[in-house]
Parts: sequence; structure tokens; C-alpha cells
Amino acid sequence: VNLPCTKLSISSITDKDINDIQFCIDHDVDLLALSFVRSAKDIKQAKDILIKNKKVIPVIAKIEMVEAVQNIDDIIDASDAIIVARGDLGVEFGLNEVTLVQKMIVEKTRLAGKPVIVATQMLESMTKNLKPTRAEVADITNAILDGVDGLMVTGETAAGDYPVEVVKTLRSIISTVESSDLYKKLYKYYEYPQTEDLTESIAFAASQISRKLNTKFIVNFTQTGASSKQIAKFRPSCVIISLSPEESTLRKLKHVWGVIPAYVKPMKNTDEMLDTAKNLVKDYVSKGDSIVVTSGVPVGVSGSTNMLKVIEFE
Repeated sequence: VNLPCTKLSISSITDKDINDIQFCIDHDVDLLALSFVRSAKDIKQAKDILIKNKKVIPVIAKIEMVEAVQNIDDIIDASDAIIVARGDLGVEFGLNEVTLVQKMIVEKTRLAGKPVIVATQMLESMTKNLKPTRAEVADITNAILDGVDGLMVTGETAAGDYPVEVVKTLRSIISTVESSDLYKKLYKYYEYPQTEDLTESIAFAASQISRKLNTKFIVNFTQTGASSKQIAKFRPSCVIISLSPEESTLRKLKHVWGVIPAYVKPMKNTDEMLDTAKNLVKDYVSKGDSIVVTSGVPVGVSGSTNMLKVIEFE
């Protein structure tokens, strides 16, 4: 039931939600999406349940209500990722405003260095047809150019006649757009706000160097995944390989743009890290290729990303 522009006194998290969260905990799920979020308090309540059970599961806020949009900055800060759920937003705001709201949320979430996913009617016509409409392709293209980390199909694959073709079509559109000169130019010259944050500065530098040197990979050693998300925010021109000894961190990074998460044992020193990075990619590079390596010194300390090194292969 939608009640547009109405502030509700009842909690967003119901008894059923609490039971569902417990189910997720018991079955070791990778991600938890919270529906009808209204404020950061709702995210905190869900995370408190996880903390109480000594579980680390990324919580994704589904933005579906006017009140959530009004509190979007706090919600982005409290969440691990955002889903723009356009179906209910269309009821709450009206069709003319949904795209504007979507673009605003995508921009804010991306600049915060957190994944943002757009959902609802991405390829609705393919529920019954083998080909998408031109309008659907244009909608998807614009979302990609805006910088979304993911696109979600629901009814198209859950109840549609052509679920495999839907995924293939979506993947094909994404590949075409992200390979285009327009996409590359857009993020090459994007004006990011200046920052005094060291991790963000290293991430920006890694992205810029990867473009200028046309590096094959960015290899990022991370404890929490925060530095990998920051690098992804700047849309480098190569794959980001995120290495961590923390399983919970690898799970958080599975839905981040351009990131391939992989487990490594805890590193003892910088030399071991650099050797690990070189050995990891040696079968995928040629003479003259280079990679960017980022990490923190001292090794293994969270929030200490302060090292960037370019390795050239001879």
C-alpha cells in the first residue's frame, strides 16, 4: 500500500522483517536488502540485529518513498549500498519526476563511494518478447552513463518467458556502452569534488594513472573494502583486483563496479605484497605492460591506504 507524501509513525522494520533478517543470518547470505527504508534509523536497526548476532552482512537500502529521498544523504551514509526502486518511487513522486530523482540518488551515492543499483522495468517488454524496445535500451544506456554499479531485473527473469535472453541482452548493452568513447571520455574528464581524505586521494590517483599509462590492472590490498570502493568510484579504465584476507570484505565487494575480489593470506610486509601482486597477474600481462598497486603501510591496518606503486613488466 502506497501513501504518497505521508509520514508514518510505525516502524519500517516489522516483526516479519526481523524474522527474515534472522533467516539471512542463519543461512549465511551475502547481502541483505531492506525495503521501504525511511531514514538512517531503519538501517541502524537492521545492523544492530546483525551486530547482536556477530554477523557482518552488507545492508542495502531500497529507496521507494518520498521520506527516504528527503533523508537520502543520511541513508547513503548509513548503508552499504543503495537500490533505486523505481516502481514505488513512480507512485510516490509521479512518472515525470522519477528519472530526476533516480539521477540525483545515483550521483550522490556514487560520489560517496558506495554501490548504487537501479531496478524496475529495465527490460519489461522482454517478459513476453525476445527483443527489447528502443526506449528500454535508451533507459539502460542513460543509467550506465550516469555511473550505476548495477542494473536489476526482477519480473523479467522471475516470471518472464525469456530469462536467459534478458540477462544476455542486458550484458550486451552494458558492454557496448562501457566500451564506447562517450563513456570513457565522460569519466576521464569528470569533475570530482576536491578532497583532503588520503584514501580517496590515493584512489583518484590510481584511477588517473591507470588511464594515462593504460595499465592492465589495479591491484588493491584492502582490509575493509573501503579503498576498493573509492577506486571504483573514479571509474578507472582497467579491472580492479581487490585482495583481502577477510571473507566479509570479499562479500561486500562482489557488487561493486569493476571489482574482482579474491582471497589472500595476511601479508607480512610491503615486499611480499608487491611480489603477490606481480605473481597474480603475470600470466595476463606482456612485456612493457604495467599495473598499479595500492595498499596501506603498515601492512594489515584498516584505514591506512597510503601507498601507490606502478610496476612495469620487462
